[in-house]
Amino acid sequence: MGFIALLKAEGLRITQRRLLVMLIISGMCSTGVLAAVNKAAKEIANGKSALLIFAIFLILVLSNIVSTRYVTRVTTREVEQVVHRLRTRLIGKLRDAQLNKLEKMGTGALYAAIGKDTQTLSQLSSVLTSAVQAMVMIFFGAVYLAFLSPMALAAAALFVVATSAVYSMKSRAMNSFLMESGRLENRLYDRVSDFIDGFKETRMHRARSDDLFQQFSEESNVAAQARIVALTEVGSIMIFTQTALFLLVGTMVFVVPALSPKFASSVVQTSTAVLFLFGSLSSVVGAIPAMASADTAARNLADVEAALNQEGAAEIHPDPNVLPSFELLEMQRIAYSHHDASGRTMFTLGPLSFHLQRGEMVFVTGGNGAGKTTFIKILTGLYYPDAGMVMVNGVQVEVEGRQLYRELFAVVFNDPHLFDRLHGLGEAARARAPALLERLELTGKLSIKDGVFSTIDLSTGQRKRLALLVALLEDKPILILDEWAADQDPIFRKKFYRELLPEIIANGKTIVAITHDDAYFDAAHRRMKLDYGNISES
Repeated sequence: MGFIALLKAEGLRITQRRLLVMLIISGMCSTGVLAAVNKAAKEIANGKSALLIFAIFLILVLSNIVSTRYVTRVTTREVEQVVHRLRTRLIGKLRDAQLNKLEKMGTGALYAAIGKDTQTLSQLSSVLTSAVQAMVMIFFGAVYLAFLSPMALAAAALFVVATSAVYSMKSRAMNSFLMESGRLENRLYDRVSDFIDGFKETRMHRARSDDLFQQFSEESNVAAQARIVALTEVGSIMIFTQTALFLLVGTMVFVVPALSPKFASSVVQTSTAVLFLFGSLSSVVGAIPAMASADTAARNLADVEAALNQEGAAEIHPDPNVLPSFELLEMQRIAYSHHDASGRTMFTLGPLSFHLQRGEMVFVTGGNGAGKTTFIKILTGLYYPDAGMVMVNGVQVEVEGRQLYRELFAVVFNDPHLFDRLHGLGEAARARAPALLERLELTGKLSIKDGVFSTIDLSTGQRKRLALLVALLEDKPILILDEWAADQDPIFRKKFYRELLPEIIANGKTIVAITHDDAYFDAAHRRMKLDYGNISES
């Protein structure tokens, strides 16, 4: 989908009557200015006064200013509304997307689409306005040229047709080069993410930093070379078009007068009209690189949106104020496989069965690569199993009910993301925050005012405590903890297992915790061990 197709699909109202009228007025006024200048020059050459023509000239200029400002304002507003709808729709689909799709897509394409590509479209509004106005001016300029000399118009039309045919052929190659350049630039976002997200790791290992930098440099050079090829092709098209325009002016001055003796009397006026058209055509040609970039951005946005589209039935969004009930959760012979880019199976979890009753505390153990993280993602509904079924209170969880199922869980992941405020929590939940701050020994480390944290710049252990606080405020039936105690000091770790977890259970919650703390295995009602994708009770 190119840029123009995108605008049509998004309902850009460029066909509204008032806008079209203003475009026509702008084009007519610009052409009128040209006619007034030519007429005034002729009158002055004949020794006559041109005051009336000068007055008309001023009226035309003022009318052109008013109409052009209106067109610019409306076009900018409409394009920005399209960009706004695109951004919000992409984020809307992102928040409803499947996790495995996002993991396969990578962050580079998403950042490029939501950031760079939407900005490219936004910046095009002024270019688009100028190009559309120029095309309207070309139309009225052509009418004026036909009035001066039909032969001159025929010569100009021949040049335009020939130039357009060559441009059409060359533009296909240009668009292909720009698409490849955009794809390579998007890959650089992944490398930048490596430097930012892995900053501590690269600072601690110079060889790793050097290797990553070398990879970034090589990929940046490849992207730069692709961009050079693309922009060189753009430049060659612009040079070709401008050369054709120069030849057109030369034809009007040197060739047409020789073919038509009558033309000699109007050669000055005709040449002036052609130069006027030359300026308008230059505006259109100047918009070619921006339009080509916008086409590339529009295709990238369409590809990302297509990748985010959900397959099959849509999930129903439940009422956030109504918590689902839970007595028994069962997973019956569920299985899930990870695949590489070529589709080859890299790891398979299951088939395995698991059950969880209300009020239980279950510890999940296992070595690295045993499948603990995959198990938790399936348990919480972030991954959909390839086989088997998940049941709550004896009822199978269908596609439509997956979001309602996910609402059962409050999760503290091993690498929790902390938001700067308590999103989605009402006053009753926020009122419990001070007591939890004290219970989790975070008092003095941060404060909460109007639901906003004073800071989230905390140590790893404190960040996990704050994430636990948020999870407890969510007041979900099931609490999932992924190696939560690993970053706590021994004293607080003991408090966590011996005091906090029993308190949470006493409040009617259910806990599933991934842990390696064998000294506290006795705190759980049951312990499940994962080993290379299989599960057993210990």
